[in-house]
Amino acid sequence: HGSAQAQTLLRSCSKQMWELSKSARYCRLVQHALELASEEQQVALVSELQTRIIEATMDPHANHVVQRAIELMRPGAIPFVLSELLDHRKGIPDLARHRYGCRVLERIIEHFPQDELDGLVDRMQPDARNLIGHPFGNF
Repeated sequence: HGSAQAQTLLRSCSKQMWELSKSARYCRLVQHALELASEEQQVALVSELQTRIIEATMDPHANHVVQRAIELMRPGAIPFVLSELLDHRKGIPDLARHRYGCRVLERIIEHFPQDELDGLVDRMQPDARNLIGHPFGNF
């Protein structure tokens, strides 16, 4: 956490998370910054993606940052991630059928507590038959 190199990396990501996360060149750097950060620093960085979780989930590069945040952080530290996914205007089945959206949903299912997943599962069940046969929605 305390190395000068880590602190420099964290500072360089601060206030630029969205732009860096969308970049093929820098999205891995952002993921590495999250790995080196304290929980407080992770929250500060990932909070910069608040209101952009759907857009990030569907982005070919930023989805990796969202996935890494879900893997590294306590669900209670990033409740907005799940709530923004649940509020997606096209619905959870739309995300489940998306090339990158399905990966983010998989990470949520792997890392969030069961009681927080009920809303997600409820929204997927009506479309279960279609999802089962879909190349991305069959997780």
